[in-house]
Amino acid sequence: MNPPERYGFEGYAPDASMRDAPPRPPTPEPQPLEGIEGSQWANLSVLTVKEPKSFRQARVSTQWSDWKKAMDEELKSLKENNVWDVIPKPVGRKIVASRWVYKAKGNAQGEVKQYKARLVAKGFSQILGQNYDEIFAPVVRYDSHRLLQALSACKGWRPRQLDVKTAFLYGILKEEVYMDLLEGSRLDGMVAKLKRSIYGLKQSPREWYYRLVEYVGHFGFVITAWDPCVLVHESGDLFLAIYVDDITLFGATGELKEQTINMLKTEFKVNDMGELNWLLGIQITFTDDGITLS
Repeated sequence: MNPPERYGFEGYAPDASMRDAPPRPPTPEPQPLEGIEGSQWANLSVLTVKEPKSFRQARVSTQWSDWKKAMDEELKSLKENNVWDVIPKPVGRKIVASRWVYKAKGNAQGEVKQYKARLVAKGFSQILGQNYDEIFAPVVRYDSHRLLQALSACKGWRPRQLDVKTAFLYGILKEEVYMDLLEGSRLDGMVAKLKRSIYGLKQSPREWYYRLVEYVGHFGFVITAWDPCVLVHESGDLFLAIYVDDITLFGATGELKEQTINMLKTEFKVNDMGELNWLLGIQITFTDDGITLS
Protein backbone atom coordinates (compact mmCIF):
# COMPACT_ATOMS: atom_id res chain seq x y z
CA MET A 1 0.00 0.00 0.00
CA ASN A 2 1.35 3.41 -0.98
CA PRO A 3 1.27 6.37 1.45
CA PRO A 4 -1.72 8.71 1.06
CA GLU A 5 -1.29 11.67 -1.28
CA ARG A 6 -1.73 14.27 1.46
CA TYR A 7 1.76 13.42 2.73
CA GLY A 8 3.37 14.39 -0.58
CA PHE A 9 4.34 10.89 -1.69
CA GLU A 10 1.86 10.59 -4.56
CA GLY A 11 3.13 8.39 -7.35
CA TYR A 12 5.68 6.76 -5.07
CA ALA A 13 6.21 2.99 -5.26
CA PRO A 14 9.22 1.04 -3.98
CA ASP A 15 11.27 -0.56 -6.73
CA ALA A 16 12.21 -4.22 -6.86
CA SER A 17 15.64 -3.64 -5.33
CA MET A 18 14.02 -2.23 -2.23
CA ARG A 19 11.46 -5.01 -1.98
CA ASP A 20 14.21 -7.65 -2.23
CA ALA A 21 16.57 -5.94 0.22
CA PRO A 22 18.04 -8.22 2.91
CA PRO A 23 16.64 -7.96 6.43
CA ARG A 24 18.17 -5.42 8.77
CA PRO A 25 20.92 -6.76 11.04
CA PRO A 26 19.99 -7.31 14.68
CA THR A 27 20.42 -4.40 17.07
CA PRO A 28 23.73 -4.75 18.93
CA GLU A 29 23.74 -5.19 22.67
CA PRO A 30 24.13 -1.88 24.56
CA GLN A 31 27.68 -1.14 25.56
CA PRO A 32 28.71 0.41 28.89
CA LEU A 33 29.13 4.17 28.74
CA GLU A 34 32.67 5.44 29.02
CA GLY A 35 34.12 8.86 29.59
CA ILE A 36 31.21 10.12 31.69
CA GLU A 37 32.27 11.56 34.99
CA GLY A 38 31.09 13.76 37.80
CA SER A 39 27.77 15.55 37.50
CA GLN A 40 27.05 13.97 34.10
CA TRP A 41 26.04 10.79 35.92
CA ALA A 42 23.27 12.74 37.67
CA ASN A 43 21.23 12.62 34.47
CA LEU A 44 21.73 8.84 34.16
CA SER A 45 21.12 7.75 37.76
CA VAL A 46 17.70 6.69 38.95
CA LEU A 47 16.63 7.50 42.50
CA THR A 48 15.47 4.53 44.50
CA VAL A 49 13.04 6.67 46.52
CA LYS A 50 9.46 6.67 45.27
CA GLU A 51 8.04 10.19 45.34
CA PRO A 52 4.55 10.30 46.90
CA LYS A 53 1.73 11.51 44.67
CA SER A 54 -0.38 12.70 47.60
CA PHE A 55 -0.31 13.53 51.30
CA ARG A 56 -1.77 10.12 52.13
CA GLN A 57 1.00 8.33 50.25
CA ALA A 58 3.59 10.43 52.08
CA ARG A 59 2.05 9.49 55.45
CA VAL A 60 2.52 5.77 54.81
CA SER A 61 5.90 6.14 53.12
CA THR A 62 9.00 4.71 54.80
CA GLN A 63 10.53 8.18 54.33
CA TRP A 64 7.66 9.93 56.16
CA SER A 65 10.02 11.60 58.63
CA ASP A 66 11.98 13.15 55.74
CA TRP A 67 8.85 14.31 53.92
CA LYS A 68 7.46 15.70 57.20
CA LYS A 69 10.63 17.72 57.73
CA ALA A 70 10.36 19.11 54.20
CA MET A 71 6.72 20.05 54.80
CA ASP A 72 7.64 21.82 58.05
CA GLU A 73 10.23 23.88 56.17
CA GLU A 74 7.64 24.86 53.56
CA LEU A 75 5.15 25.84 56.26
CA LYS A 76 7.80 27.95 57.97
CA SER A 77 8.37 29.83 54.71
CA LEU A 78 4.61 30.35 54.23
CA LYS A 79 4.28 31.67 57.78
CA GLU A 80 7.23 34.05 57.38
CA ASN A 81 5.63 35.50 54.24
CA ASN A 82 2.19 35.84 55.90
CA VAL A 83 0.57 34.11 52.93
CA TRP A 84 -3.01 33.73 54.21
CA ASP A 85 -5.61 34.37 56.90
CA VAL A 86 -7.83 31.54 58.14
CA ILE A 87 -11.48 32.62 57.93
CA PRO A 88 -14.96 31.01 57.82
CA LYS A 89 -15.85 29.70 54.38
CA PRO A 90 -17.60 32.51 52.43
CA VAL A 91 -20.98 31.82 50.86
CA GLY A 92 -21.17 31.68 47.08
CA ARG A 93 -17.41 31.88 46.43
CA LYS A 94 -15.29 29.37 44.56
CA ILE A 95 -12.80 27.63 46.84
CA VAL A 96 -9.57 26.67 45.09
CA ALA A 97 -8.30 23.24 46.03
CA SER A 98 -4.76 22.68 47.27
CA ARG A 99 -2.34 19.77 47.51
CA TRP A 100 1.17 18.84 48.51
CA VAL A 101 3.78 18.13 45.84
CA TYR A 102 6.82 16.07 46.79
CA LYS A 103 10.18 15.89 45.08
CA ALA A 104 13.41 14.06 45.94
CA LYS A 105 16.63 15.52 44.55
CA GLY A 106 19.60 13.25 44.02
CA ASN A 107 23.35 13.56 43.71
CA ALA A 108 25.67 12.22 41.01
CA GLN A 109 25.53 8.72 42.50
CA GLY A 110 21.73 8.55 42.44
CA GLU A 111 21.48 8.97 46.22
CA VAL A 112 18.86 11.26 47.75
CA LYS A 113 20.40 14.62 48.59
CA GLN A 114 17.30 16.60 49.51
CA TYR A 115 13.61 16.05 50.17
CA LYS A 116 11.37 18.90 49.07
CA ALA A 117 7.67 19.53 49.67
CA ARG A 118 5.64 22.40 48.24
CA LEU A 119 2.07 23.42 48.91
CA VAL A 120 0.43 24.36 45.62
CA ALA A 121 -2.98 25.58 44.58
CA LYS A 122 -4.92 23.69 41.94
CA GLY A 123 -5.14 26.62 39.57
CA PHE A 124 -7.23 24.73 37.03
CA SER A 125 -10.20 25.20 39.39
CA GLN A 126 -9.97 29.01 39.23
CA ILE A 127 -12.69 31.02 37.46
CA LEU A 128 -11.77 33.77 35.00
CA GLY A 129 -13.09 37.14 36.15
CA GLN A 130 -13.73 35.95 39.70
CA ASN A 131 -10.42 34.94 41.23
CA TYR A 132 -8.02 35.72 38.41
CA ASP A 133 -7.83 38.07 35.42
CA GLU A 134 -4.62 38.65 33.46
CA ILE A 135 -1.91 36.01 33.37
CA PHE A 136 1.71 36.43 32.38
CA ALA A 137 4.85 34.33 32.77
CA PRO A 138 8.09 36.35 33.14
CA VAL A 139 10.31 34.49 30.68
CA VAL A 140 13.08 36.34 28.88
CA ARG A 141 13.04 35.78 25.13
CA TYR A 142 15.68 33.46 23.78
CA ASP A 143 16.81 36.05 21.23
CA SER A 144 17.16 38.65 23.99
CA HIS A 145 19.35 36.34 25.99
CA ARG A 146 21.55 35.62 23.00
CA LEU A 147 21.89 39.36 22.39
CA LEU A 148 22.98 39.96 25.99
CA GLN A 149 25.44 37.08 25.78
CA ALA A 150 26.94 38.50 22.57
CA LEU A 151 27.19 41.91 24.22
CA SER A 152 28.94 40.32 27.19
CA ALA A 153 31.43 38.55 24.92
CA CYS A 154 32.12 41.81 23.08
CA LYS A 155 32.65 43.87 26.23
CA GLY A 156 34.30 41.18 28.34
CA TRP A 157 31.47 41.00 30.90
CA ARG A 158 31.00 38.01 33.20
CA PRO A 159 27.22 37.62 33.76
CA ARG A 160 26.08 36.76 37.28
CA GLN A 161 23.14 34.46 38.04
CA LEU A 162 20.80 34.77 41.04
CA ASP A 163 18.04 32.41 42.17
CA VAL A 164 15.15 33.87 44.19
CA LYS A 165 13.82 31.36 46.70
CA THR A 166 10.01 30.94 46.88
CA ALA A 167 9.74 33.87 44.46
CA PHE A 168 5.99 33.61 43.87
CA LEU A 169 5.26 34.17 47.56
CA TYR A 170 6.51 37.74 47.20
CA GLY A 171 3.65 38.59 44.84
CA ILE A 172 0.67 40.36 46.42
CA LEU A 173 -2.75 39.25 45.19
CA LYS A 174 -5.22 41.84 43.92
CA GLU A 175 -8.11 39.40 43.52
CA GLU A 176 -9.94 37.67 46.35
CA VAL A 177 -8.81 34.04 46.32
CA TYR A 178 -9.99 31.45 48.83
CA MET A 179 -8.21 28.13 49.13
CA ASP A 180 -8.72 24.91 51.04
CA LEU A 181 -6.51 24.60 54.10
CA LEU A 182 -3.57 22.29 53.62
CA GLU A 183 -3.93 18.56 53.93
CA GLY A 184 -3.24 17.44 57.48
CA SER A 185 -4.40 20.73 59.03
CA ARG A 186 -7.93 21.24 57.73
CA LEU A 187 -10.74 22.62 59.91
CA ASP A 188 -14.45 22.19 59.24
CA GLY A 189 -16.02 25.31 57.73
CA MET A 190 -12.68 27.19 57.54
CA VAL A 191 -10.63 28.21 54.49
CA ALA A 192 -7.53 30.25 53.73
CA LYS A 193 -7.97 33.73 52.27
CA LEU A 194 -4.79 34.24 50.30
CA LYS A 195 -2.87 37.50 50.63
CA ARG A 196 0.16 36.43 48.65
CA SER A 197 0.63 34.54 45.43
CA ILE A 198 1.16 30.84 45.89
CA TYR A 199 2.53 28.27 43.50
CA GLY A 200 -0.15 26.90 41.22
CA LEU A 201 -2.32 30.03 40.97
CA LYS A 202 -2.69 31.29 37.42
CA GLN A 203 -1.73 34.87 38.31
CA SER A 204 1.24 34.04 40.58
CA PRO A 205 3.99 34.51 37.93
CA ARG A 206 2.47 37.88 36.94
CA GLU A 207 2.25 39.15 40.51
CA TRP A 208 5.85 38.15 41.23
CA TYR A 209 6.99 39.96 38.09
CA TYR A 210 5.12 43.14 39.04
CA ARG A 211 6.56 43.05 42.56
CA LEU A 212 10.12 42.66 41.27
CA VAL A 213 9.81 45.36 38.60
CA GLU A 214 8.25 47.82 41.05
CA TYR A 215 10.99 47.24 43.61
CA VAL A 216 14.01 47.55 41.29
CA GLY A 217 12.35 50.58 39.66
CA HIS A 218 13.16 52.56 42.80
CA PHE A 219 16.84 51.95 42.09
CA GLY A 220 16.91 53.18 38.50
CA PHE A 221 15.88 50.09 36.50
CA VAL A 222 13.30 50.36 33.70
CA ILE A 223 11.75 47.83 31.31
CA THR A 224 13.38 47.78 27.88
CA ALA A 225 11.30 48.50 24.79
CA TRP A 226 12.30 45.20 23.15
CA ASP A 227 11.59 42.69 25.95
CA PRO A 228 9.46 43.15 29.10
CA CYS A 229 11.66 40.61 30.88
CA VAL A 230 14.85 42.59 30.35
CA LEU A 231 15.42 45.64 32.53
CA VAL A 232 18.19 48.19 32.08
CA HIS A 233 19.71 50.57 34.61
CA GLU A 234 19.36 54.27 33.89
CA SER A 235 23.13 54.44 33.43
CA GLY A 236 22.90 51.89 30.60
CA ASP A 237 25.68 49.85 32.21
CA LEU A 238 23.70 46.95 33.69
CA PHE A 239 20.90 44.69 32.43
CA LEU A 240 18.66 42.31 34.38
CA ALA A 241 17.21 39.31 32.50
CA ILE A 242 14.27 37.62 34.26
CA TYR A 243 13.46 33.96 33.74
CA VAL A 244 10.69 33.20 36.25
CA ASP A 245 12.65 33.13 39.54
CA ASP A 246 16.14 33.35 37.98
CA ILE A 247 17.73 36.78 37.51
CA THR A 248 20.85 37.17 35.39
CA LEU A 249 22.91 40.36 35.63
CA PHE A 250 24.72 41.46 32.48
CA GLY A 251 27.26 44.21 32.99
CA ALA A 252 30.81 45.02 33.99
CA THR A 253 32.02 43.70 37.31
CA GLY A 254 32.07 46.61 39.70
CA GLU A 255 30.26 48.66 42.29
CA LEU A 256 26.93 48.92 40.43
CA LYS A 257 26.60 45.16 40.00
CA GLU A 258 27.48 44.46 43.65
CA GLN A 259 25.10 47.16 44.87
CA THR A 260 22.30 45.66 42.79
CA ILE A 261 22.90 42.17 44.18
CA ASN A 262 22.91 43.50 47.75
CA MET A 263 19.75 45.50 47.01
CA LEU A 264 17.96 42.35 45.82
CA LYS A 265 19.15 40.38 48.85
CA THR A 266 17.71 43.05 51.13
CA GLU A 267 14.17 42.49 49.82
CA PHE A 268 14.19 38.84 48.72
CA LYS A 269 15.81 35.57 49.74
CA VAL A 270 18.43 35.26 47.03
CA ASN A 271 20.87 32.47 46.30
CA ASP A 272 23.95 33.83 44.49
CA MET A 273 24.84 31.17 41.89
CA GLY A 274 28.01 32.95 40.78
CA GLU A 275 28.96 33.40 37.14
CA LEU A 276 26.38 32.31 34.57
CA ASN A 277 27.20 28.84 33.27
CA TRP A 278 23.84 27.12 32.63
CA LEU A 279 20.51 28.44 31.40
CA LEU A 280 17.63 27.18 29.24
CA GLY A 281 19.37 23.83 28.90
CA ILE A 282 22.50 25.45 27.45
CA GLN A 283 25.94 25.27 29.04
CA ILE A 284 27.62 28.66 28.80
CA THR A 285 31.36 29.21 29.12
CA PHE A 286 32.90 32.67 29.17
CA THR A 287 36.62 33.08 28.50
CA ASP A 288 38.91 35.94 27.60
CA ASP A 289 38.55 34.89 23.96
CA GLY A 290 34.74 34.99 23.90
CA ILE A 291 31.79 32.78 24.73
CA THR A 292 31.04 29.10 24.08
CA LEU A 293 27.54 27.60 24.03
CA SER A 294 27.11 23.83 24.23
